[in-house]
Amino acid sequence: MSTLTRFLGGIAARYTAWRERERAFAELSALDDRTLADLGLRRGDIPYVVYCKAQQRGATLATATPATSTGPANSNDGLRAA
Repeated sequence: MSTLTRFLGGIAARYTAWRERERAFAELSALDDRTLADLGLRRGDIPYVVYCKAQQRGATLATATPATSTGPANSNDGLRAA
């Protein structure tokens, strides 16, 4: 029974992730060009941002090990300074 549960859970997770990507694509597509430029995007960047970045993030999350950082909880680890 646990195999069936994992199988159905995997299908549900993939469906949820797909719906989130579709919603993000629709929301970004609804923005005008000026707002997209304010975000640092062009209309042609939307598919890359939504689909390719989601795949990269999923691969990173799948291979990541639990972090045991001693730094502050709100640290961005130097990823990008605002």
